Amino acid sequence: MALTGADAALPTATQIGPYFSVVSLLPAALLVTYVRWLLATGALTGPMDWTPSDAFDLAGAAVTAAVAVVVALALNPLQFGFVQVLEGYWGASAVATAGRASRIAHHRARVIRLIGRANGKDHRHVGAGQSPLEDVKRQSRLDESRRQLGYYPAQLNDVLPTRLGNVLRKYEFSVGAPYGLELIPALPRIAMVAREPEIAYVQNQRVQLELAVRTCVLSLIAAFTTCAILVRQGWPVLLSAVPYAVAYLAYRGAILLADEYGTAMTVMLELNRFTLYERLALPRPANSLEERLLNGALMPALKEQAMVDLRYLDTQQSSRSGAERD
Repeated sequence: MALTGADAALPTATQIGPYFSVVSLLPAALLVTYVRWLLATGALTGPMDWTPSDAFDLAGAAVTAAVAVVVALALNPLQFGFVQVLEGYWGASAVATAGRASRIAHHRARVIRLIGRANGKDHRHVGAGQSPLEDVKRQSRLDESRRQLGYYPAQLNDVLPTRLGNVLRKYEFSVGAPYGLELIPALPRIAMVAREPEIAYVQNQRVQLELAVRTCVLSLIAAFTTCAILVRQGWPVLLSAVPYAVAYLAYRGAILLADEYGTAMTVMLELNRFTLYERLALPRPANSLEERLLNGALMPALKEQAMVDLRYLDTQQSSRSGAERD
């Protein structure tokens, strides 16, 4: 989706820089520190010591810091893969295909139910003598169904097997659609001509989303690691529920952040599409119909699919326009 493909012109968390410390190093440091504490308890070799005295000495802290940096660097290039897994791209194996098909069918059925409720077809609490409380419940169910339906793409054939994937897929197809622009080929060009506030807005939402995704993945790793280390200790294995709960909350947060990220991309594209036309020396459309016709001819060029037939502005006129704008 657009998270890692369309906005390639923006700084990313997979680049070594300020975002690396936020998205990569901090979660890795927490994971390594947690695993070091588990190992220091002696759970692998005997009874657990919940407060090991040598878990966080100076030498141990140095080793922990070094390992955290190595883990962060190793996992950093995998961020795209983490996002794809949480979106629902699981490969073409028989097991992955079966699991993916099952989850897509589940979400399609859910969309159909939500559409029915959003259209007022849920009659469970409708009838003569209905109490005010039941009327409030019905209206609440109606409103909530419409809200949840907003997290899915418009077409059933576009539904993915996860909630995060469906939110991102929704914006993949909806951003720019009213103007005939397609997000994935258009957004990198938009990012090159956009103003700093709009780029910062998109980047802020993207970093938060990537941090939520990384936290979710590393928390799941921590949960499985906890199970592996404490499996012989009896009830302490229940400690694995803590990182699992963190992973669940991070995933649900990623869904909300994906919606904010999609909104940010929508705003940046809408506010800068005419600047893109000017930079491409294309005439400014007079209305939305002309704009859709223009973009219908422009999209194949941006996707590098075919020869195109576009009418350009006079070069000197375009230069004067750009100078006046500056």
